[in-house]
Amino acid sequence: MLATADADLVRRDPAIVGLATLLDPDRLLAALRRALPDADLQRVTSSYVRYKPGTSCLVGIRLEAACTVVDSYAIAYRAGARDKLSKARNAAITRGPLAAGRLVLDDGAIVVSIFPNDRQLKALAHLQNPESRGELLRKLLPERSDLWEGTLRGLRYKPDRRYVAQLLTADGAQAVLKFYSAKEYADANVGAEAFASRKWLRVARQLGRCDTQRLVAWEWLHGRSLDEALLSSTDNPQAGEIVGAALAELHSQNPAGLARLRRAAEISTLEEVARGLGFLAPRLSKLAHGLSRQLAIRLIEQPALSVPIHNDFYAAQVLWDGETVGILDLDQCARGDPARDLGNFVAHLECDVSRGALAPERTQAWHEALLEGYEQVSQRPARARTQFYAAAGLLQLAPHLFRDRIADWPQRTETLLERVQEMLGGLPAAITQARIARDPPRARPKRACRVKVSDPFGVAGDPRMIFLGQAIDALAVKRQFEKALPQWFGGRQRSPLRTIHVTRYKPGRRCLIEYAFQWDSSGSPPETETFVGKARAKGLDDKSFDLLHALWRAGFDDECEDRISVAEPVGCIPGFEMFLQRKVPGADSTGLLEGPSGVTLAGRAAEAIYKLHQSNVVPRRRHGMGDELQYLQSRLSHVAQSHPQWARRLSRIGTACERLAASIPQVTPRPIHRDFYSDHVIVDGPSVYLVDLDLCSIGDPALDVGNFLGHITEQSLRTFGRADALADREHALEQRYLELSDQPNPAALRAYATLTLVRHIYISTQISSRRPHTEALLDLCEQRCGAAHGQSAKRRPSAVSWGESWR
Repeated sequence: MLATADADLVRRDPAIVGLATLLDPDRLLAALRRALPDADLQRVTSSYVRYKPGTSCLVGIRLEAACTVVDSYAIAYRAGARDKLSKARNAAITRGPLAAGRLVLDDGAIVVSIFPNDRQLKALAHLQNPESRGELLRKLLPERSDLWEGTLRGLRYKPDRRYVAQLLTADGAQAVLKFYSAKEYADANVGAEAFASRKWLRVARQLGRCDTQRLVAWEWLHGRSLDEALLSSTDNPQAGEIVGAALAELHSQNPAGLARLRRAAEISTLEEVARGLGFLAPRLSKLAHGLSRQLAIRLIEQPALSVPIHNDFYAAQVLWDGETVGILDLDQCARGDPARDLGNFVAHLECDVSRGALAPERTQAWHEALLEGYEQVSQRPARARTQFYAAAGLLQLAPHLFRDRIADWPQRTETLLERVQEMLGGLPAAITQARIARDPPRARPKRACRVKVSDPFGVAGDPRMIFLGQAIDALAVKRQFEKALPQWFGGRQRSPLRTIHVTRYKPGRRCLIEYAFQWDSSGSPPETETFVGKARAKGLDDKSFDLLHALWRAGFDDECEDRISVAEPVGCIPGFEMFLQRKVPGADSTGLLEGPSGVTLAGRAAEAIYKLHQSNVVPRRRHGMGDELQYLQSRLSHVAQSHPQWARRLSRIGTACERLAASIPQVTPRPIHRDFYSDHVIVDGPSVYLVDLDLCSIGDPALDVGNFLGHITEQSLRTFGRADALADREHALEQRYLELSDQPNPAALRAYATLTLVRHIYISTQISSRRPHTEALLDLCEQRCGAAHGQSAKRRPSAVSWGESWR
């Protein structure tokens, strides 16, 4: 039966109808016995949980039958997830040892996948018989015929993510095979050849890879798992120093291609952990969020180091052979603070203490030995930062007690959080914003007091973007700008910062801040210039900055003859997870479209976007029709849930959109804005500026023009009560673009315009001032895409067809 804490969780999450079944092995066993009456199931053991409140819950399970034990996993979905259940029923399967591959249980919306069936690891199906397994090994290891007839023994399995197996021959273990999901395979490629063995350090050589199957083979490293040695009380005290020395040797290398671990991403992870704990155990919510906040504040204070690190280092990733250390699983390696690896190792030891598997005194001894060995080789002190990262790592491990199905997980989780609190108490006091505010006035530069700060949104309190408190603090701004951009802000000829103004803000996601500086010119009046800073919760958007820089150099600068430009990129402020650009003069064209120059302006917008499409810049992102439809269908589903009276109409519209999308011919992809409409075209007399290129991608150019057309139609419907009020502007935009294009296709432009209008159905439900127009927009979309039915097909005066809008 369900434990008390699990039963309480089930009561608080009624959306996942099968959650009670998944969290109760006896109930799950009964449901599986009904579905597999001939399998003679004896027992179900749960070993791993991945839970998304209100959405889904995945549980890794082992099915014990009379003659076999089979790895499997079960997913419970929210009520109404018919599409996922339908896909599960219709998906191709490989029949495993229980004569079944995938089941949909009647006891709630639960899908059970029996090994080797896995939604994300489809290559596992090749392991079912020797013939297909041999073929897979030939592709993976074309020059190692001695391994083609080998057998595999499973080591670790995380459903939907990765599977690790040992490759065995008559001579023993030869290699490790890792099967990855698409996302994890991309990450694993970065660290594949990043590091080399050294005096104390051993790393595995890659033996082969198969991109089509997302599979990598590594040489087998001999040794005993340090995790097993620790828990069995047979570890050698000397091993701790050698582990530290080996880690220092890994940190001393300088491989190319590693991504930088962003402060914002670290803070976001801490906040996400706190939210998850708050849902799992509401009585721990305040404590978890408080600890997350303290850690985030301290994280801002840590130096921004960029050293190659393992990024998931703990005892289970270490092999000890008595003399050297093998370090495994370099899939998540990155550039960051080396103390993060040391702290994570200590955090796992502390977590073992909270589980009752390790004595506290042994943890302390290992902590000291690890740091001693590390500092001897690296010659870098790391103790204070290690203690901080140990506390942060321990907070991140707190949900694992529920995930790993520890029997008394709520009590042990509370004990673990109290230990985090104790560890933080042993650190020096944090330099918080409150302490900065208490600094005596004489410690501040004289003119900094005159800086006017406008923060109408209260961004300094954002727990996922805690750096925003510094980004609107005049002293911190001056320090960061002078440090990161001395060529702009470091000279004495610069007069101080004048104003800081937060202009746009999406909590927990992104923020736009304007900084006005004043230039001192001898003999001339001072000139004020404003810079716009874009900050993101998930880290510095260097992709968009690099793209702006490339466009600026490719003819979108202030000196271009056609007067079509982008805002000049200024530089990046890593401390604020922000990049800067000059603020361009003028006004966005949304209001101007409705004025007497609207037709001319629409043609000018076509010229601006055509210039982008013809540029030679190469955005890092790609955006195809599949991405467009996936987003569209998810938004329609959201509206159907919140407005069930429209569910059938929305379903017909969604089907019609798929038909419409299929009618759009494929073209050579080009750089596209991907969110091109009037707000993102700034007009200053004859000059036009393209702004907000954050989503710029490689894709179909018709998408941009259609998106702008759809926005004009929606603006017309909302402002004038009729869809054709600005039809001449739409016509001017389309005709001018078609005149310029070497592949004119008006049908594609109009198809994308219709898809944009359908997307606005969702947008209108999210903005209170637009909600009165949602149903008229729904009518219009039905007519545009041919989805009208019954009463819905009756035309309202405001909803006219595309052809009529230009008559």
